Amino acid sequence: VLVKSRLHGVREYLLGQDKFGNMFEVFLVFTALLELGLGIAERLDKSHGDDSGKLLPLFRIVRLFRVFRVLRVWRLEVFTELKLMIRGTLGGMRTLLWSCVLIFVPVYGMCLVFRETMDRDDAITIDYFGSVPNAFFSVFRCIVVSECADNQGRPLFVLVTQEHGWAFGVLYSLMAVFMSFGLFNVIV
Repeated sequence: VLVKSRLHGVREYLLGQDKFGNMFEVFLVFTALLELGLGIAERLDKSHGDDSGKLLPLFRIVRLFRVFRVLRVWRLEVFTELKLMIRGTLGGMRTLLWSCVLIFVPVYGMCLVFRETMDRDDAITIDYFGSVPNAFFSVFRCIVVSECADNQGRPLFVLVTQEHGWAFGVLYSLMAVFMSFGLFNVIV
């Protein structure tokens, strides 16, 4: 760090084109010096007969920063494509968030409809639609994941339709068509 800052100048080293990489190196050197200082302090405590290990937890935490040294290889040209892929993934997080909102809002609405309109006297309703979290999970499984069976492997919405009437089957079918053909095709 000292040699590079001397060759390039402190201003260019810390504020130049590779400022983040250089600041990372300064961070690594600082943690190495801190680790060295804690090691010396621990040995001095032991030599004076104080073997309480007060600095040991802090010493272990600073040692964890050694892992960051591996990130130095990130600068190699071999990792250029990997860096581009990671940047693209991070750039797509905002789109992914809004896609999740677009999926969860109709599923939540359907979950509330099923939770509030079904009678609460049969086992299927109690197990799968008895509370909002259970209803949301059941609707999410059926609409998004397409894994819509009860514990015994029977199709859940066939049982719901038999127990509560055809209107629930129609509502489920319309929602499945809307999500599969409409919303999922827009997102993808």
